[in-house]
Amino acid sequence: MKKHAWRQAAAAGVVFAAIALPRPVLAQNLHQHGEITGEQLTEADKLFDEAVALIDSCDHGEWLKAAGLFLKSAKLRPCHDPKVFQARKEAALLYYYLGDYEKAHATLRGAAAHALGVGALPNAAQAYVEAAYAAVRLGLADEAMRYVAAAEDISRSPFLGSETGRLVHLVPGQTADVRKR
Repeated sequence: MKKHAWRQAAAAGVVFAAIALPRPVLAQNLHQHGEITGEQLTEADKLFDEAVALIDSCDHGEWLKAAGLFLKSAKLRPCHDPKVFQARKEAALLYYYLGDYEKAHATLRGAAAHALGVGALPNAAQAYVEAAYAAVRLGLADEAMRYVAAAEDISRSPFLGSETGRLVHLVPGQTADVRKR
């Protein structure tokens, strides 16, 4: 495939993924009211560290609290801060491991929308793959396949390395190299 065709396909995939997301989710994840103060960042770091400590304690009863702390930490940060995605993903994984697939699904969908909105394409692809797992657990096969398709579209971007392409192979039933389709 010629270089310009790759770029067109990648652009189409990113646009498709952005269109497929509900507008309130995209707007909610990208809009921060006012400026972020140093105090808010300090509080965000404190909450993040507290959540990590709860996970490290290996007390599964504290994971729900840790997930909430991760999400609070994400809300206190500017949207371009990489820890926003990291905190959302950690919260989603905790929800998933606790068996709350609905919260995991919603949180991963939000993390993907956020990552896509700030141009963090590898993170967006990863979140879509993980959202597909949660959707499968909820019996939402069609939605899971839309997430896989979005991750595949992002992974075809010529601006990304091979690492993102490998993410799509983590989805059950995806055995063919999606970059060669």
